[in-house]
Amino acid sequence: LGPSFCKLKSKSLIFDINMPRLSGWELLEIIRADERLKKIKVVVISNENYKKYEEKIKHLGVMRYFVKAECLMEEVIDFIREILK
Repeated sequence: LGPSFCKLKSKSLIFDINMPRLSGWELLEIIRADERLKKIKVVVISNENYKKYEEKIKHLGVMRYFVKAECLMEEVIDFIREILK
């Protein structure tokens, strides 16, 4: 990740596991390994099967993992509002 990402002031990130250049898992590993970023709250929204990655989700400190096909957007928005308080 570039220097501008490491200067990120956000307290939370929301992303998919399936991304072009860098997978969400790779991004999470980088975030959790960096002292400046490791406390960022992470929410994942993906169509990947939650059960398949349950241990990885816990290990990498994902606050919430939403499966796109199984959740309502209102549910995601409500959760995000709650963590931003």
